[in-house]
Amino acid sequence: MISLRSPLRSWQAAHRRRLAYAGPQAGFAMFVALLLIMIIAGMSVLVAGLVISETKPVQTARKEVSAVNASEAGFEIALTQLRAATDVYGNGDVTQLPCTTSAAPGSPVTGSVGPNTGAAQAASLTYRVYVRYYLDDPSTMGTSDLNSSAVSCSGGQPSQVPRYAYLQSNGIGTTGANTSSANNRALHTTYQFKTSTINIAGGRLNMNGTSYCMDASTAPAVNTVVTISTCQNRGVLPAQSSWAYTSDLTLYLTTSGSPGLCVTSGSTFDTTATGRLTLQTCATGSSTYPYAASPSLQQAQEWSFDDNGKFEGAAVLGNTNGNCISASPYASPVGGGTLYEQPCSVGGFDTMTWNPDAQVGAGPAGSATQQLVNYYEFGRCLDVTGTNVNATNLITYPCKQAPDPSNIRWNQRWAYNTSTKQIITTPLVNYCLQGPATLGAVFSSNVVLTKICDTSVATQQWTEKGDVVGDYGSSYTIVNNFGACLSLGPTLLTGYNNQWSTIIVETCDGSLKQKWNAPANFVNSRFKGTGEDLGGQS
Repeated sequence: MISLRSPLRSWQAAHRRRLAYAGPQAGFAMFVALLLIMIIAGMSVLVAGLVISETKPVQTARKEVSAVNASEAGFEIALTQLRAATDVYGNGDVTQLPCTTSAAPGSPVTGSVGPNTGAAQAASLTYRVYVRYYLDDPSTMGTSDLNSSAVSCSGGQPSQVPRYAYLQSNGIGTTGANTSSANNRALHTTYQFKTSTINIAGGRLNMNGTSYCMDASTAPAVNTVVTISTCQNRGVLPAQSSWAYTSDLTLYLTTSGSPGLCVTSGSTFDTTATGRLTLQTCATGSSTYPYAASPSLQQAQEWSFDDNGKFEGAAVLGNTNGNCISASPYASPVGGGTLYEQPCSVGGFDTMTWNPDAQVGAGPAGSATQQLVNYYEFGRCLDVTGTNVNATNLITYPCKQAPDPSNIRWNQRWAYNTSTKQIITTPLVNYCLQGPATLGAVFSSNVVLTKICDTSVATQQWTEKGDVVGDYGSSYTIVNNFGACLSLGPTLLTGYNNQWSTIIVETCDGSLKQKWNAPANFVNSRFKGTGEDLGGQS
């Protein structure tokens, strides 16, 4: 007998069988699901804690990166101002250079960067750039020299024509709640102006053995009496203490314009008849130099720097007159003291001898006078130390002068023999420059001496290079038999002589200290010495 069930009863029975079979598995799945929910919740709490803990470092990192970007933007803005300091002809104009150091007149270059504008931008990211100017490369200076050697500002502009600018750019920003100065960034860089290597004369005339320098007063004019005052750092040299030794043997006040004011003999122009030196308008048209035919303003302004470091006056027919620039010959000089023209024989070391800065210049010294002028120390000439041919090293010494160049003493006069390739000076017999056989590891092993000339000695052979077309770096060098260049090293002397550089040979590198009797060349502008200042101004 066949039993027939309704479809509904059949489905219910099948469903009860499925539930009975799946019961244990459904409980396990629920347990797993709850466990996963707990793990995910725990991880969410952990991730949230990490996110919260990393928020401040991320803000700090963002601020540091933004502050560096702001510093770099500040460099670009300040550089634009430096490059725009030109006249209508495109020549550099020092009067337009901003003085922006915090220790000098003027305000820093400031601004803001970023996508925002107005107050929102200013509140988020800004820069502040300070600029200082130097005559010497500040990228090689320590903090003390950076502070003491900066060119002073006067009337909101540099008081002298600088060769370098030192820029410190401070990036300042806020990111979220980070408004402190802790993560502001300060960068510095040195900018070398595009210049000619023509040497711009202007330096101190220091009275040896004293702290006094020649002074023309704060308001120099015709008939101003020349005095001495306390010497100042070259970077902050006051206008009345900047002198140049010109090609017509005058001592010219560099800030007095053209034709300018020159130190003038007291015996002719001092109205008190006491021999005081005065400033007079510089004589123009030096056609009679170097042989002054008769007493004249030009002759009264000619001063020869002699073997004893004295400035001696000129006489007729190219001679000197035996009178020298001097403080009081019978008492120690004092600040504000008058300078006189006195007999050279009566003055002492500290009243009549002078040590001109190299920047005062070489006068007419050069090839025409048979002198070797170093182009880096452009008021210094190759000199046999103390006129002693057996000296342990040669030096650069202030270039000696005379109205008649043939009267310049032998120890600064050099002749080049193109056949033997020797460089010769002649006290009584011929002495030649002689270098080492090889380059030593230290500069003191590479000094150049004078020895009796001997054509068989290879180390007495030199090649004087003139203009090497297209390569200023190797032009105007003096190269020895194995390819090293005549150059300058630190002093090896003591006492009075420790202020002069030592003559050495070294690997040729095209630097100005290896150039002799060289003309000018142009140096392109560039950045150098970029780095970060820890704890910089903000």
